[in-house]
Amino acid sequence: MAKWKTIKCPNCAAPLEVEEGARRARCSYCGSTSEVGATGMFQVVVTPPVEVRVDLQAELARIPEEVRAQAARGGRVIRLIALSAFLVAGGAVLLALRLTGALGGGGAGLFEHMQWDGGRQAILHDVTGDGRPEAFGMIRLLGGDETPLHLAAFDLAAGSRLWDVQVQPTTDDSHRCHVVLFGGRLWVADATGTLRGLEPETGQEVVRLPVGEQVEALCGNSRGGVEVWLVDKRALRLDPAAGTVEPLGNWSYGTACGGVWSDEEGSTPTTRLDGWPRARPEAFWPEIAEVPGNVGPVFDGVEVERLLRDLQGKVDFALGRRKQGTRVPAVLAVERATTRVLWKADLPLGNPLAAKDDEIRVAGLGGGKVIVPYQVKGAGDTWHLAAFDAASGQRVWDVVLSDSASLSGPGGIASDGTRVYVSQWTWLRVLSLADGAQETVLGRW
Repeated sequence: MAKWKTIKCPNCAAPLEVEEGARRARCSYCGSTSEVGATGMFQVVVTPPVEVRVDLQAELARIPEEVRAQAARGGRVIRLIALSAFLVAGGAVLLALRLTGALGGGGAGLFEHMQWDGGRQAILHDVTGDGRPEAFGMIRLLGGDETPLHLAAFDLAAGSRLWDVQVQPTTDDSHRCHVVLFGGRLWVADATGTLRGLEPETGQEVVRLPVGEQVEALCGNSRGGVEVWLVDKRALRLDPAAGTVEPLGNWSYGTACGGVWSDEEGSTPTTRLDGWPRARPEAFWPEIAEVPGNVGPVFDGVEVERLLRDLQGKVDFALGRRKQGTRVPAVLAVERATTRVLWKADLPLGNPLAAKDDEIRVAGLGGGKVIVPYQVKGAGDTWHLAAFDAASGQRVWDVVLSDSASLSGPGGIASDGTRVYVSQWTWLRVLSLADGAQETVLGRW
């Protein structure tokens, strides 16, 4: 197993995980590539990446007509655009100009350097009433001395950000921040042990609850409610109508979360993603006893590591790898009542041995399709996304995720029945559920 160490990027001082023995490292915050010396310290910043660039003609076309008219009259905007062109030509590619004064939008400047938190699933909810859900998620705003963590709402149909609210002034302890949509409000837990209720239409805070401890998870339970799991093992029950929490006892790692929209992978109103709990195998499939030496049960030669549960159907979708021989990743449809395998498919398209031996941690379900990622060896080890017909197991499409070479896998896959929302690294990619074609991308290096 590869060993990793954490050091600071010499360009922006962000924490950077580097595989032991690696000679180069790339920072996901500022995008610079650096040489790593034998001592593990950086020796020299090589170059900012060429991928981080600004297409001025495309951005100019997006500026509202009235602002372009102001620019034509010699307004302030044209000077900023001229400055950006000068910076790009001079090699300063990392552009973070915020045209807030000219464009408004609550800080949603046209050239703002924004990164989507790719380790979290997008929450989907229609607040504009146009029949298409908006996407809610954590973002990082770059360009200053700190990288504040914000919760933001995006109207993808209009191509705009509706609002953003700062959750923390830095990304320190961001793994202690959690979001869930419940009772008509977005509930946000931060690293200070505070739970806030926000209006999803505006981001306005309407409830603030100190819980006295950092939060491990906001967990949707099987009864359709939400529990607040604290790091000291206490559980609280959230009453969204009263805006209160009450003691519930202790929570257990063997309990799975799901049934509500959450930024935790696999938790939607209709799905739940279970891991294989060694301590409580009955929580996975009551009919199956734990197999000694295995991560999970073995079905049709596949050792199961994750189970995507369809809370409105009778079939679950198991993710795992071949037990014998080459550890090829696979997906299976299993009838819940009988644990009978209805269909099985290797994830790699073409040569199954081309896939990397990696655990598949996330999957999505929507519009009668199961969406699963996998990674292919060679050519930068790019990530693919495959969609299978949930009833038959037939592969509907298989696409390469752009800019995914040598990155970690997706941190969340959600679907609204028409599109697929893939969180990975610093992007949220929106793909057509019909054919996998990319429609929109949020975030950048």
